[in-house]
Parts: sequence; C-alpha cells; structure tokens
Amino acid sequence: MAGNLNAKFDHFLIHVDEEIELAIKKFPSSDACLAALTEEVGELAQAMLSKSQSEIYKEAVQVAAMAARCAIEGDPSLINYRRFHYPKLGKFPEPHQ
Repeated sequence: MAGNLNAKFDHFLIHVDEEIELAIKKFPSSDACLAALTEEVGELAQAMLSKSQSEIYKEAVQVAAMAARCAIEGDPSLINYRRFHYPKLGKFPEPHQ
C-alpha cells in the first residue's frame, strides 16, 4: 500500500513540476504570487464541493505549483507592505537555491 501511495505522490509531483513550468512561461514575474495562490485555493475548495475527482486533482496541482512558487520566488509585490509593517524583517527573503 505504501508503495502505491508513494507512486501516486511521485505522479502528482511530476504534474506539479509541469504546472510550474507552464506558469512561469505564462507569468514569468512572481508579483502577486500570494494573490494567485489564494485564488487557486478558492478554486480547489469549489472543486472539492462540486466537481469531479479529476477536476479536484487539477486544482490541487495548481495550488501546489503556486505554493512552490511562493516558497521559492517569494512575492515582490509585498515588499513595501513588509517594510512598513515589519521593518525588523529587513529585505524580502532571497529565493531559495
């Protein structure tokens, strides 16, 4: 059973990787990344309430892709907000290498 679950996770992560590549081509800037993630989470919630499993999967892949972009690229559009409200944080975090 664990092997089957691991295979499903691997398959899911392959789709996430593909989605990240598509998203970067379509939206190269990570500005408003948090807003995009929030929108995708809402779409996943709607899918879970009233859509097919394949639609839920598709939306979950998009959420994971946007979450990865937020974690890796950050959201430069939040720099001024962060500077004003959290000056001790300093510069917006550099993307992880």
